[in-house]
Amino acid sequence: MSFDKNGQLADGRYFEGFSADTAEGAYLAARGDTLYSDIKAQHELKEKNWSQFQKRMQENGEIPMSMGISLKMAQYPHTQWMLGQCTAKLTRIANTPVDGKDGAKPLPADERAWKIPAELMVTMAPDVGTSTNLNPAMDGKIFGAPVVTDIETELGVKDKKLPDLVPGEDNSDRFIRFEIAEGNVMSCVGSYGKIREYLGIPILPLMTVYDFFIKRAHDQYFYNVYWKSSFILVGTPSGITLSPEGAQHGWKSDFQIPNQITWEPFFCQELEWILSDSIRRHMTGDNIGRTGVVIRGVTRGVEQRCSHSICGVSAASSKTPRHFCTRQVLRCQARSTKRRSPP
Repeated sequence: MSFDKNGQLADGRYFEGFSADTAEGAYLAARGDTLYSDIKAQHELKEKNWSQFQKRMQENGEIPMSMGISLKMAQYPHTQWMLGQCTAKLTRIANTPVDGKDGAKPLPADERAWKIPAELMVTMAPDVGTSTNLNPAMDGKIFGAPVVTDIETELGVKDKKLPDLVPGEDNSDRFIRFEIAEGNVMSCVGSYGKIREYLGIPILPLMTVYDFFIKRAHDQYFYNVYWKSSFILVGTPSGITLSPEGAQHGWKSDFQIPNQITWEPFFCQELEWILSDSIRRHMTGDNIGRTGVVIRGVTRGVEQRCSHSICGVSAASSKTPRHFCTRQVLRCQARSTKRRSPP
């Protein structure tokens, strides 16, 4: 094979493959066969893992439309508070044996359907875990290299009323702590969200961040939804509930990108339904075209009894099935989101 002074092959062609009877041709053919074999093996592994997880979830029952969080004792709660209640419950379920071991109580039957999703959920935040109500999921459950010495425990002065933020590497550790590095967290949540596609393991990443600072990671976020990563991003506090911290926090991250669905729940019940629906869709692969979930939470509490008006019934005499109300809200909000999405 020879080239002329213009860099073309002698016969005028720019490119030509190696002949099969050459050493180069034989190497490329063998290498191609190996790569193709590896790709097929990877797809087989993915399908095997996916089938196993789907079977395990079916054995535990269908994922409910609600986590059953009680609001009876909460006075004027807000959606960010509800996020903390949901993640705390999922963390507890993940770390509770189904049949009870080592003296622990077995997992109640009505919570078993959440067992697999809870075990596969990982939360993360850029230095705002406690201030976005993830502290119940963080307390003693931060995953990271054990580079910090827990001196308070060694000296016997540990305040058990405060969250334990010393990282460890136990199986129960499901929160990844970052410093003020929104871009790094967004890249991480996107990478975790692709594990389902590559390995068939529906790991569910959930990231919280002050809504104002989502813009610090817009580039990473765009590529997350572009390559169809499946994740949940909660911007909270948002709007006027964040702006009291100063003018630097007074911006609303209103953006719409294809393959993204955005929720702005008013009532706590709405957030619980939305989060439950998003988890179910992720775990079952029912989120094509909407794998990027954005939820905006607030810290402004409201009277929750008004939520009954969503179904058009009174709070005192409501006999409307809860699942009917759930579907009404989710369908209505989804239609609203589609109208705002670009064609």
